[in-house]
Amino acid sequence: MPDKIDKEKVKNTIAVLLDTIKTDADIHLHAEYFRLFKKEISLFNRSKAGAYLLMLLDQEKNLIFKEKYIPAKKKSHHREAANTP
Repeated sequence: MPDKIDKEKVKNTIAVLLDTIKTDADIHLHAEYFRLFKKEISLFNRSKAGAYLLMLLDQEKNLIFKEKYIPAKKKSHHREAANTP
């Protein structure tokens, strides 16, 4: 993992990405992906997911899929009741 991010490269990548969406992307296919993205990723996690995908793109990496993906369990923010007699 790089120690520093080449911010100019990332800014350029974002600019190219947005320009490509406007000019070259299949609008119907993109709309379908957009709907799935909104449906499957909560509003609070969309930016995180987008940033992670940008990071993978910038680092020229791909997502690694396991044969059978099991989502991580959500952490509980509630304390369990103490078992005191």
